[in-house]
Amino acid sequence: MLDLTSVDQVVEQGIAHGVCPGACYAVGMGDEVRVKAFGRFMYCPDSDAVTQDTLWDLASVSKVVGCTSAAMILFDEGKLKLDRPVAEVIPEFGVNGKEKITPRNLLLHDSGLPGWIPFHQQKELVTPASAMKQVHEAKLVYATGSKTLYSDLSMVMMCDLIQHLSDKRLDEFVGERLFGPLGMKDTMYRPTGEDRLRCAPTVEVDRWRERIGRRRERGVIRTSIYTCREKCTIRRRWRWEACRETRGCFRPGRTWRSSRSSCWPGGSMRGSS
Repeated sequence: MLDLTSVDQVVEQGIAHGVCPGACYAVGMGDEVRVKAFGRFMYCPDSDAVTQDTLWDLASVSKVVGCTSAAMILFDEGKLKLDRPVAEVIPEFGVNGKEKITPRNLLLHDSGLPGWIPFHQQKELVTPASAMKQVHEAKLVYATGSKTLYSDLSMVMMCDLIQHLSDKRLDEFVGERLFGPLGMKDTMYRPTGEDRLRCAPTVEVDRWRERIGRRRERGVIRTSIYTCREKCTIRRRWRWEACRETRGCFRPGRTWRSSRSSCWPGGSMRGSS
C-alpha cells in the first residue's frame, strides 16, 4: 500500500503557509492509484472545497496533450506535411520573412518567432481575430532554424494550421479524435455549464505575494498568522497592506476562471486527476 504521509504533510504545510489555498494529487504505482484533495478554491473559508472532481488549468501541458497529439493524428493521415511551408496553407502568415517556416520549425521551436506577444498591455480590446492577425504579421527575432527559442506563437500557429487542415476547431478535433476515444471525459478545452463550476481559479502572482515568499525564506515568517471571515485579523502592518484590497477576505490577488480557452484557437485545457 502506498504510504504518502510525507506528501500529505508537504501539501498541508504549503496550504497552512499560504503558498496555495488548495491542491490535489494523483499517484499511481502498479495497480494502485491514490488521489487526495486538500483545501479550498480560494483563501476565504467560505470558498468551495477542492475535491477529486475539481478541474485544473493544464496551461502549457495543453501544447503537448492537445496540440501535438492532434498534429500526430494529422501526420499519420497524411494531411500534415512537416516540411511544407505553413504559408502554403495559411497565406497571410507568409510575410516578414516567414515564408519558409514549416510545421517542423514550429514544433521544434526554432521558427524565429518571438516567444510571446504582450496582449494584456495593449490599450485596444484584443479579440481572437485581432490576436491571430498580430501572430500572422509577427516579425522574426532570429533566423529560422538558427537556434531554439520556446515560443507560444509557434504553438498558436500549429493550432491554426491544425484547424485549417482538419476543418474543425482544435477543441472539437481533439474531443472527437483523442479525448472521447480514450475516455478522457474530464479533459477538455472551453469548459461550459456545470464543468465551469468545477474549475479551480487561476491565480495571478502579485508583487506582495513574492515579498511574502522572500520574507519566509529569510525566516521572517515562521507561521501563518491570518484568519478571515467577515474581516481579516492582521497582526503585522505588511499583512494589512497585502490584504486591504480584498475587502475582508484574505486571498492572493485576483482570481478568475480561465478565459484563455475562449480566446485562442487552442487555448488552455482543463483536466482533473
